[in-house]
Amino acid sequence: MDAHRSGGRQPRRRAARWLCRYAPAEAAGLVAAVAAAGSADRSGSTAAAVAVAGALGETIAFYAVMFVRDLRSWPARGVPAGRSGPPCAAWCWSSDRPRCSTPC
Repeated sequence: MDAHRSGGRQPRRRAARWLCRYAPAEAAGLVAAVAAAGSADRSGSTAAAVAVAGALGETIAFYAVMFVRDLRSWPARGVPAGRSGPPCAAWCWSSDRPRCSTPC
């Protein structure tokens, strides 16, 4: 109801926030899915293998973009209280990095 009273600004703000956060990862996922599926198709794979290649390509690209984006923005946000590293599991599980003081 608040969005209706404020002239619809809240839904536009949410949409803009969603686009800023997810659009680059979605675009990378789409490109990777088409590239992986096309590559698998050109190599003579079965339809199931083409579908799996597309799904894997999309998943890897999407999460790689999200991971890098979050990792790059971490220093700008500062370290939350009780943390000794960026908020990601890979950092906490890495043997050459200090352990997080709280679970990731």
